[in-house]
Amino acid sequence: MGYYCPHSRNTTGAWVSNSQPSGVTSGYNSRMPKARIYITLKPSLLDAQGRVLENALRQLGFETVQGVRVGKYLEVDLQPDGDPHAQVEAMCQKLLANPVIEQYRYEVSDS
Repeated sequence: MGYYCPHSRNTTGAWVSNSQPSGVTSGYNSRMPKARIYITLKPSLLDAQGRVLENALRQLGFETVQGVRVGKYLEVDLQPDGDPHAQVEAMCQKLLANPVIEQYRYEVSDS
């Protein structure tokens, strides 16, 4: 089984999607739930990577930057059956987030 990357850069360096062109249908249900998951360090923890980016932005002349927090953003396509909120909650608790140092939030919508 090969590796599939849904996004790549074009010749100008812009990100483009390799998804099917509009009008092309696949065998998948077009109303498949999509979870958008945001994971960040808890506010009480120092975000060292965010601090480095904050300092770099200020050195580049962006003096209005007051703070930077770095996190992860994931999109997960789910099967249309079952409870998508329960599935995403379980995914976050078991694998995607470290509950000791990270917090997460998510939204589920029909794609």
